Amino acid sequence: MARKPILRSNQHYYHITTRSNNKEDFYLPKERMWNLLVSYLRLLQQEFNLKIGAFVLMDNHLHLLLMTPDADIDRVMYFLFKKLSLQIR
Repeated sequence: MARKPILRSNQHYYHITTRSNNKEDFYLPKERMWNLLVSYLRLLQQEFNLKIGAFVLMDNHLHLLLMTPDADIDRVMYFLFKKLSLQIR
């Protein structure tokens, strides 16, 4: 089944979730993952004027509630996951 197209909005929060491969724990220790994500989210807030409603880091996945005033969620997520994947390798 094809994925539904993204509805871009500057008025509603997006629920973003991602997890590690094969449902395994993240390769980095949880404290390191937390520090990386918090620093990147702060950077995103400055660069893209994000509003973060919530952030939860679990052992093998994470949840984010984000609002993007410029309706550019695709650019925001590309930036975040590219930066994060380069650190995890």
